[in-house]
Amino acid sequence: MNENLFKEIVLILEKAQNSTSTHQKCRTLLLNVLKVSDLDEFYLCFERLLGVVLNANPKDKNIFAERAIEFITSFCASTQETSEGSFFESVLNFLLSLHDLHSDVVRFRVCQLVGKLLDGLKGNELTEVLCREIEEAMLERVQFDSKSQIRCEAVLGVYRLQNVEDVHCEVIPVLTLHMCNDPSFKVRKRAWDNLSLSVPSLLSRSVEFQVRKVCIEKVHVRREVVAALVSRTRDVHGDVRLAAFKRLSKLVKILKISDRHTVLINGFLDHSKDVVNYVSNQFVVEWLNEYDNDYLNLLRALWMDFIEKHIVESTRVIELVLKALFRVRPYEELLEVLHIGDNRLLSVNTLNWVLVVYWRILIEHFRNVECCENLLDSILPEPVHFASFIREYIGSVMSGFPESQFVLNEFFIIARGYDISDTVSRHALTKLVLDTARSFDLFPDVVVTMVGNLRTTIPNLDERIERVSETISDILYPAVEDARTPQYEFEMATMKIRIHTMEEQLRLAVQEEDYDTAAKLKQEIDASKAKFEESIPPPVTKTTDIPSIIKCLNIARALLLSRDVTCLNPTLRTLNEDITSDFLAHDDLTVRQRSLECYALCCLMDRKWAEKGILIFTSCILANSLSPTNDVHSLIIAIKSVSDLFVLHGESIVEQNEDEDLPKISTTAIIQSLVDLMNDENVELQECATAALCNLIRRGRIHSPPLISRMILKWCNPACNDSEQSRHIIGIMLEELPTLTGASDLLENCVLPTVKTLYKAPKSSPLADVNLYSIVKFMLSLCSICEENQNLHCNLAVKICTEIADKPDQGINVVLSKVLLLLEMRADRDLVDGLANICEDILEDTNNRAVQKNVEKFKVLLLSAGSESEEMPAIQEVEE
Repeated sequence: MNENLFKEIVLILEKAQNSTSTHQKCRTLLLNVLKVSDLDEFYLCFERLLGVVLNANPKDKNIFAERAIEFITSFCASTQETSEGSFFESVLNFLLSLHDLHSDVVRFRVCQLVGKLLDGLKGNELTEVLCREIEEAMLERVQFDSKSQIRCEAVLGVYRLQNVEDVHCEVIPVLTLHMCNDPSFKVRKRAWDNLSLSVPSLLSRSVEFQVRKVCIEKVHVRREVVAALVSRTRDVHGDVRLAAFKRLSKLVKILKISDRHTVLINGFLDHSKDVVNYVSNQFVVEWLNEYDNDYLNLLRALWMDFIEKHIVESTRVIELVLKALFRVRPYEELLEVLHIGDNRLLSVNTLNWVLVVYWRILIEHFRNVECCENLLDSILPEPVHFASFIREYIGSVMSGFPESQFVLNEFFIIARGYDISDTVSRHALTKLVLDTARSFDLFPDVVVTMVGNLRTTIPNLDERIERVSETISDILYPAVEDARTPQYEFEMATMKIRIHTMEEQLRLAVQEEDYDTAAKLKQEIDASKAKFEESIPPPVTKTTDIPSIIKCLNIARALLLSRDVTCLNPTLRTLNEDITSDFLAHDDLTVRQRSLECYALCCLMDRKWAEKGILIFTSCILANSLSPTNDVHSLIIAIKSVSDLFVLHGESIVEQNEDEDLPKISTTAIIQSLVDLMNDENVELQECATAALCNLIRRGRIHSPPLISRMILKWCNPACNDSEQSRHIIGIMLEELPTLTGASDLLENCVLPTVKTLYKAPKSSPLADVNLYSIVKFMLSLCSICEENQNLHCNLAVKICTEIADKPDQGINVVLSKVLLLLEMRADRDLVDGLANICEDILEDTNNRAVQKNVEKFKVLLLSAGSESEEMPAIQEVEE
């Protein structure tokens, strides 16, 4: 090696390390040296210096080393523009030959330098062979390196080799995979331990996330990548989620509508303030810009109208988006979207659901902002004009379902916000609500919104109930067309007078014993009465028209759902006895469902109704356990009703039923049926049953350690991913569990059954994949924060030691003895002595060396804690 050349290169490199401002000058000097030197000799000197740089530990944060790396990469890139292009390739080949060395520092620097060298290419091309070698080396580091920092640098070194048009591109699938999962076993294990089974306030969320974040930032977009980006908006780490939202901010037009909804809901409901602030202030603005700042086009891109559920979801998403935009956009811009005409109304001919939703949300925004009163007055019509406008809309386009129904719903939401003080406005809106309810078949939720307006227009509850009941009665008992003209009334009155006169003549004839005349009069009276009866209109009968019955039930449901209706007054009792009870056994499925829901609402307000209703609801649940029903909606109503009634009245609602004609149902059978439904094939039933049981546990109506154990097992079961909502519901309940009355007994008696179930799970069971010790640590963390009993760990120690001592040869003892090392013991002399004696018995009776070793450790720590009279620290790490 040419020592003089080496020293010359070293001097230039030393100057470059002092300041980045000298890099351009130093690069020129070094290029000049390269031109006048033998290429092979220059490369040997440079390689030697490169080896020194590769061993510079990044943890030392040596600014001189970082400057040297920056200079070296810029110099190497500049050689591509000269005739010495082979030098650049030689450097790359040298680096690639070192990518799999044992040294973490060298692997890191190799990946870092490769990435920086590719950064500096500036349009120059590499040979296909070299590109393939770079790809293979960097992908190997991405997939198999144990250090996340190195994997990150490897991603930065390989992402430029992506080719979206090549279906066989190997880089994009790898980056997509690692965007969602980390390949390192240690990272996977830690993520499972700390994330898959965590409650936010109880467990740590410390995991490596940099690889996922870098992959999100660098992966090229195609169809499968978009789906992966959407999934990362639910990543466990806030920085990863934020990176996903930033990539998706430019991709709104290639997302499916359902994915747009998912992204927005995840963003607005994120628990990270940084994510929420970004989505609220920048993300939605970026999406608006993608639609050329056209609010209505953006809303159309978020609108699904296939079924009622989709429209409800679209409304929810649009509300979140518009409220965020209204906070950051100028008011003049917001008002320009609406073309307000006379009387501050829109044109009926141009109305659509998107425009009306925008109008309604803007009105609500101005109502909630104090300084916007003048702006509100410019877009909010007077109540009387608005009522006429709604009638006009109903008369023109009410046949277009379902959009017109939801437009109507938005109108009544706007009307609900009026502060009505004058009689004319109240009368106009009241008449509008009752006429619309009487005349049209509306969705149940639309009826609820509409009837809710009556709380403002008819403040008196009894009067409101009376008016709504009259409306229902008009529908249920339709009046026959009245033929009573004045001529008819005159003829009927004449007949009544004539009959009365003949009856008086008959009385006189009988009195005078003129029986022939009396007989004739009797015949004439009978004929006249028969004719009179035939002229009377038929009595009003109860309708059997199914749409009319459903309409009545929807209105009754809306009335019963009113917040101020808390008990059944005589009018409500009569109303519900007339329609609810009669239709529970109706042939039509929808009628039965609506009547069952109304009946359930009545049961919540009246104990006597509840005593009968609980039998109806539990019969539905128990019948399903014998023969599964297709009527899922009715079963969900029954489950919710049983849960609510148990919360209100406890077990007494079943036990105090003394009616011998009614069947006897046990509380145990009801609870067992709900437990069985947690594993039903129907996801809705799973979620409903899980929510009902968790609600009963939180309210103290169920006290069952086996049920808690079953809940924990369902929560951690990998096979239960079909119902994330169920796991979420259970997670919330478990988070609250330590604060409940009786929690100490529940927790103390659920640990061992849970451990045994997981230990005995066959290999074919999904529970076999659950990390048992993660579950144990989680349950012990619940015990640690239980406010009711601070000695739960001590009680568990006694149970576990007794279990091992009673059966010294069972295989689970290895697991149980490890659990002992995770306990946090409070030193109590009597307890220490008792546990130490049990430990001695275990050591004498068992031949398992692993059990003996763990019990000996526990005994030593136990005695040590007892002598020091302080809490014994748990051994947090155990061999698994």
